[in-house]
Amino acid sequence: MYNNKIRSLLLLAKFEKIGRLVENMRRIKSGLSRKMFHHFWMFACRYTVYK
Repeated sequence: MYNNKIRSLLLLAKFEKIGRLVENMRRIKSGLSRKMFHHFWMFACRYTVYK
């Protein structure tokens, strides 16, 4: 009973941590993707032009 409680709490904490990580990743991705996409496009255009 006690071990199960601890295990469930650990699982909850793990899921919460994963959820937070995913949320942060999503936020960072949405923030970065625009800049990165822009830079990538600039790089790709330059690369294709000078190839």
